[in-house]
Order: sequence, then structure tokens, then C-alpha cells
Amino acid sequence: DKRVTDAIDAAHDAGVKAHVIGYDNNMPARLAEADVVVGKPGGLTASEATAAGRPMLLVGTCPGQEQHNEDWLCVNGAAIASRPDRVGVHLEWLRRTGQLPAMAAAARRLGTPHAAQDVLAAALEAALRVRSPWAFAQRLHA
Repeated sequence: DKRVTDAIDAAHDAGVKAHVIGYDNNMPARLAEADVVVGKPGGLTASEATAAGRPMLLVGTCPGQEQHNEDWLCVNGAAIASRPDRVGVHLEWLRRTGQLPAMAAAARRLGTPHAAQDVLAAALEAALRVRSPWAFAQRLHA
């Protein structure tokens, strides 16, 4: 993938030690290996990073929901925002100043690592309170 090769070259040129990957179907494992997540603050990325307790360096934020996510993550201490041309400088600053452990703790406070199981348990509990699936579906649409 040319984008991965370009990112590897850019990190090398900037003197940044980075493990650059393309698409990976095992994000929990990749996040567990990361010191910091560099990327856009999309909903799934922000959810996965906070669930894993990983700080974020946000870059390329789009207006709208991503901007709201960036604001929320930054205000709560789990992320900082950067411009593409400043990512290496900001990563070095985070490491040099020792900010990453505090940011990781903030991410853990924000994260809900078992959210999917909690939603499923609540849905099943609600479904079991009614006599039939049809009655449950009717209540959902009422």
C-alpha cells in the first residue's frame, strides 16, 4: 500500500520511531501494543483507543462529529491535537515531558471497554420482561 510506504518514509525522514501499519483486522491487539494512537478522532477510533486506555495524538480532524470528539478527548486529557507537519514534534514532546501515562489514565477513565456486552445485556433483559418478541418489537416502535 503506497500510503503505508509514504507514512513509513515520512516517519523515518522526521526521525520518528514508528510502527506504521495499514489495514489490520485485529485492532485490539494493535492498540495493546501502542504507546500512543496517531490518527483522526472518528467515533470507532476514539472508542477503541479509550477502551484500551491509549492516549491519542489527533490529526486530520474533520468538522462535525470528529471535531466534537477531538474537543472532548482533549478537554478530558486523553489527547492532544496536531497538524500533520507537527506530529513528530508533538510525539517527541509527549515522550520527553512524560505526558503519556497521565493521558493513558485519562483515556481509561473515559473508556467503556465492555460497552457492547452492556448494551446486549440490557437488550436481553428488556426482551425477557415481555411475553413475546412481537410485544417487544411493538414497544421499541411505540
